[in-house]
Order: sequence, then C-alpha cells, then structure tokens
Amino acid sequence: RGLIAGGYTGSTRSTATDFITLTTMGNGQDFGDLVTGASSKGATGSRVRSLMAGGFFVDNTLKNEIEFNTYASLGNGTDFGNLLEANEAPTGVSNGTRGIFMAGGNPSPTGGNRIQYVSIANEGNAVDFGDTTFNWYAGAGFQSTVRGVAGGGQTPGSPYNTNSMDFITMSSTGNASDFGDLTISGHYAAGGASNATRGIIAGGRTNPATYNNVIEFFTIATTGNGIDFGDLTLGRWEIHGGMASATRIVLQGGNASSPNDYINILEKVEIATTGNAIDFGDMSFQARGSVSCSNGHGGL
Repeated sequence: RGLIAGGYTGSTRSTATDFITLTTMGNGQDFGDLVTGASSKGATGSRVRSLMAGGFFVDNTLKNEIEFNTYASLGNGTDFGNLLEANEAPTGVSNGTRGIFMAGGNPSPTGGNRIQYVSIANEGNAVDFGDTTFNWYAGAGFQSTVRGVAGGGQTPGSPYNTNSMDFITMSSTGNASDFGDLTISGHYAAGGASNATRGIIAGGRTNPATYNNVIEFFTIATTGNGIDFGDLTLGRWEIHGGMASATRIVLQGGNASSPNDYINILEKVEIATTGNAIDFGDMSFQARGSVSCSNGHGGL
C-alpha cells in the first residue's frame, strides 16, 4: 500500500491523504487526513507504519512535527513526536526499524545538513544521527534494507541545484559519504523510490524554472553515478517521495508548468527494466508538494 498526503492546492495546504494498492492499477482512494494541512513534508516508514515529518504548514510556517499512520487501517494521522528543528522537505529513508530524515530546509530555503532518526515502532522525538556531506533541501532518495541514499535538491548560493548524492548505513550512526552524481542538476523537488536493489529518481526542476521528465537509476549496493532509465509522461517538480513495491515504483502529482498547473496524475515504472513511465491512475485531489511513501519500499 502507498500513501499520498498533503500538498499545496493553490489556495491552501491540504490535509487530504489517499492510498493506492501498488500491485494493481487504479485511482487514489480516501485514507484519512493529516493532523494539520501541510506541503513539502518528508516521509518514510516500515511494513506497519508510515511517518511524515516537518513541512510547510497551513499557517505559512515551518514546523518540526512528526505524525504516523498504520498502513493496514484507514484513519487520520496521529502525533508521533518532533524533529530536532523545523524542517521543510527533508528526505526520508528507512530500514524498517529506523526512520531517518536527511537534510532539509532549516530555515528554508538555505538547506541543512543534519541527519536524524527515530525508532518507527515507538513514538518519540528524533535523535541526531550525523551530517550529510553538503547542505540541501527538497532532495530525493531511496534505500535498501542496509543503505539510505539521498541528495540532489537545492543548496545555498549559486548554482543552487546540485547533482551530488550521499549514502549512509542505516543501522549505525555517523556522517554520510559520497555516493555519486545524478546525470543532471535538475532534480530539485524530484521523486525517488526503490526496491532492495535499484533506486530511481525522476523529475524535478532546474534553476531557472525548467521542469524535467528525466528518470535515472542507481544500483544501491555499489557507489556510482546515475544511468538513464527513461522519461516521465511530462516534466514536473514538487513530487516529494515515491511509492515502491518489490517490482514497481509509482510517483504522484506535482507542478507541471509555472505557476499553477497542479496535477493529480499517478504514473509507474517497472524497476527491473528501463523505459518510459506509463499511466497508473489519478489522485483524488490536485496538489503540488504532496508527499508519498509505501510499506514495500527498499526490500521491506
């Protein structure tokens, strides 16, 4: 099951949360609501729980709140605890036991380098893990059960967007190491997800605002640069996250053209092959800056 939550609708920051079944095609269905309307959160989870953290809230402030849902049952989010500081668009990764949030906007949009983690099964506040090798926010990431990989996004100063990727060993603590480079520096606010073997990053924005449709892939167990996978059906950014099973990745919504083309499409790729994305269905709402995660990512 994949969850898609929140986002900016053009007039407000939504509380809406949809779910999809990744093994079938179809439209999003109502799951419940976020505790508070927000966009640009970070998300990850275990086989049982999803975690959604930080974000830009309906009152136009950044917050440090973490909430959780239980995938198997419909319902609203529940308070879990707090990040170490307010944070916009951190990148979430998980080994099924730990939920880890890498970098993010603190304060937005300068980007930070903190890595922090929680134990997914136990509510509580985040604990320091280490630092990324550079500051960013609104990056993208993926994971196996061993490694978390994240990067891209926007960085302080010129040239703003980066193609650098970091990795961590999730069962330990410590600073990140360099993983490799994206093929382009245009994956700011892209989507990312993986199975246990292969990670995919797709879409995003260059600076100035050009929205790309590039999909690239990485082999998680080895370090190295991205390789061309195919194209999204249309270029867009503000995707944030992604939903994966062992075989398939689904990416949601986003902003397809400046300034207000907020879309509700869902599209998929099959992880083991290369090729262009195809239609999966539609979200029940239109937004940019929604966040998504699933209970089958990274080999879980």
